[in-house]
Amino acid sequence: MKKILKKTAYLLIIIALTFSMQSCEIFGLEYQTDFINTPAPAKTELGISAYKFIESRKNIDMALTFEAIEKAELKSLYETDSLTFFLINDVSFADLLASKKISSVAAATKGELQTLLKGYIVKGIYTSTKNLSTTPIVVMSENGVNKIQMRLEPKATSNQDLHKIQANYVPASGVVTKYNTVISSNIKPTNGIIHILYSKFY
Repeated sequence: MKKILKKTAYLLIIIALTFSMQSCEIFGLEYQTDFINTPAPAKTELGISAYKFIESRKNIDMALTFEAIEKAELKSLYETDSLTFFLINDVSFADLLASKKISSVAAATKGELQTLLKGYIVKGIYTSTKNLSTTPIVVMSENGVNKIQMRLEPKATSNQDLHKIQANYVPASGVVTKYNTVISSNIKPTNGIIHILYSKFY
């Protein structure tokens, strides 16, 4: 009897682990974070909002983003439909705060965080197969201050590069000379599109 119970418990553990791994893939919570990542058209539905996606990664690499959203009271914005979200990891978010001479999310004001976060969101859906080409386009971010210039890799040498998205803030000069590369593109939550950036916008 004890042997049967042990075998049953062992099987249940295996089933639970298998389900958790499959769930992770189903909800698209995993993405590659290096230049080996293969950009591709948006195909897989996450089945969760951008907010829920960030929340799912708060103990992995988006703790600061999640903390900032909560303090800025912008949960509803990350659940709003038809938006394109550019996201960065904790290292880059800390760098973003430091560039504004802000020591931490806790030290930032609600207004400062709203400006920073909205500066990485634009109205509309922009993916490698929709509204983007190798010709740069400029779109005003949701903070009404920063403009984001986007394009596809103009010198694609492989099918992989055909879906590589590049973006950055438009500087005061109006001329973008350096682009930030999207390391994981076309992640599809229920309310728009997510692109993971290599670093903060400049």
